[in-house]
Amino acid sequence: MTVGSRRALLVGCTSYPACQSIRSLKGPANDLPLFKAMLKEQFGFQEDDITTLLGWESDTSTRPTRANIVRGFERLIADAKAGDQIVILISGHGTQVPVPQTGGRTTDPSEDDDLNEVYLPADVEAWDGQKLPNAIVDDEFETWLNALADKGAHVWVTFDTCHSGTMTRAIEGEAPAEVSRMVLPDELKIPAPADRRGTGPSGQDDKVSARVPAKRRESGGTLTAFFAAQSFEEAPELPRPADAARVPGNYFGLFTYSLVKAMQRPNKPNSYRDLSQSILNLYCSERGARGPTPVFEGDLGQQVVGTRKWDHEIGYGVRLRNGQYQINAGELHGFTPGSVLRVHDSGDVEPESAQGYLKVVSATASNSVGVPCAADGQSVVTALQLLETSRCLMSTRNLGDTRIKLHLRIDDTVASSTAESLRGAVNRIPPASRDLFVLHPEASSADWILHLVSPTTAKEDYRLEVQEPTGILSPLSNRIPEARLKGEATAKRPSLPLATLQPARAIRPIPSSSDARELERLTDQLTDDVRKIFIWQNVWRVAEGVNGEAPAGDLTLTVKVEREGEEILNPPQLYAGESVEVQLRNEGVRHWWVSCLFLGSDLSITQWASGSLPRGGQFRPQIATVNSDSEGVEGFVVFASPVTTEREEPKYEFLEQGGMADLERTRALKGESTSPFGQLMETASSGKETRGLSRTSAEQPSVMLRSWVTRAPLR
Repeated sequence: MTVGSRRALLVGCTSYPACQSIRSLKGPANDLPLFKAMLKEQFGFQEDDITTLLGWESDTSTRPTRANIVRGFERLIADAKAGDQIVILISGHGTQVPVPQTGGRTTDPSEDDDLNEVYLPADVEAWDGQKLPNAIVDDEFETWLNALADKGAHVWVTFDTCHSGTMTRAIEGEAPAEVSRMVLPDELKIPAPADRRGTGPSGQDDKVSARVPAKRRESGGTLTAFFAAQSFEEAPELPRPADAARVPGNYFGLFTYSLVKAMQRPNKPNSYRDLSQSILNLYCSERGARGPTPVFEGDLGQQVVGTRKWDHEIGYGVRLRNGQYQINAGELHGFTPGSVLRVHDSGDVEPESAQGYLKVVSATASNSVGVPCAADGQSVVTALQLLETSRCLMSTRNLGDTRIKLHLRIDDTVASSTAESLRGAVNRIPPASRDLFVLHPEASSADWILHLVSPTTAKEDYRLEVQEPTGILSPLSNRIPEARLKGEATAKRPSLPLATLQPARAIRPIPSSSDARELERLTDQLTDDVRKIFIWQNVWRVAEGVNGEAPAGDLTLTVKVEREGEEILNPPQLYAGESVEVQLRNEGVRHWWVSCLFLGSDLSITQWASGSLPRGGQFRPQIATVNSDSEGVEGFVVFASPVTTEREEPKYEFLEQGGMADLERTRALKGESTSPFGQLMETASSGKETRGLSRTSAEQPSVMLRSWVTRAPLR
């Protein structure tokens, strides 16, 4: 196997001779030839490049038994080299089994429901009281797939199998039009797990089940995973095309069939993200709001069975629905009313290749509506012709009142050359960041003050120890005394309650105007600080603007702390050293996409959890400790969208940012997350340095807020 070679492993189970309670399937027998033909015709795979394990043939080496599947993966791993293209299809039945316990504790705390998802090979046997003999657990797939990617291979895996759900029943006496690829645990006599959620000692090993971004690998390998359904949905097989006769040769897995058809379109997808959007478009056109909702994870910017990667901005999906141009991005993405968007085919993002332009007329946190316009935003009457792969990019952003009102204040005691250095650094901030703020003449009505102070003033007004003239970034809640602003004599700044303060940030000491290198570093720091302030401030603004849209009783976010023997829910203040429990539940009747962001008082933003939360479901409670150096406003923001109306999962990883480093403090909030099929891909946010809490365990868009003020230790 040479570098850059191609290999595929296609697995399809149709019958289960060792377990008569598992109903046979028709679709995998057709999925694999269809998928195989696509690999040959569109990607140049040769017959010898493809290993097919299907049915119950007389040749025992081609049966999709556990031993053959394991052997197939082991061969791929042994031969894999950097740059190889490896494609895997897993088609057939899936189910769930209880996670084993040791000493009354789960051995896999990443599973919120204490169930492991498993694939059923052809030789799987009935439940023996402890396990399903020959079943393949999700963690095994995780190990194999990561081993391939870690060797530098580009891996694309598709699971066309159920992870949970209920069976679609057929009309008596007639071949079913739609059959689920799910075997209910009851059919295999698998016991239900005990309700053990969050019951480990303080939940210390708990993790959150979440959608995760792609993992960066030193090997250069990539891993992209497609799932036919959410963990709580069934993946159907049915006659295709829609009007085909209900005979065995016409049954396909809906997901596999849609994937292949998407690749056969004239404007075929370039990246896995393009392909995922095309599949979702097919689902929407054929099934409307009916499930399932496929899941796409990993390196979606990677070329489909290729080496190119689109690292540039690829835009957001747009569709014409009910006469409206609907975009799956909103105010959090910068798509504010009045902004002009450039629409392009995802394969070409250059301005001169634009299909047309849209002007945003309304926006929520994660969605917006546009109308056709000219490049300058002027109205046009011509309708915009969209392609399956059409995406929107920002052309002209209307920042409106979202800009930071920044007041520049310079103490008289600071040398004029130092003052000119600071003014010059502000003026040299690049346009993209300069547009995020406006210099405001009045400190009393500004959002932030950039205050150039002497060491004495820094200590008296901000309690910061510095040795040189220093710039202090101070938010509205940490205003310098009005008397000092007016130049009046005043006593030492009085001590204010910490509950009213967001800590001031000391930026780089201000150099003399002759030190070009230090001036450049100062400009870079101000540029970074302005961007972080803008994002942090506007996440709160957008969240507060739509807070309360979630139907009462659907989603609940609870922060719980025990203080002096009393359990307190959602306290307005937390104290350093306290242990808190964070719980997110869905108590409604709908399935929701959710993304839970933690906003630290140092302006850091970290995604704690994301993904789908089924009705009646919850993320495993997270136990966290308030850091001893936390001080100021912090909290959680949860963005939610109904799965039935928002096929494509809204993504918010782009909002993540580190804190504003100051001269006094360090932060530490570390989190872990897992993907929907067990721990398929390690979360990229695991181990990120942020602020405030150290985890000791883990129709219209809606938003929930849960904020507090962190204070010094309670004495």
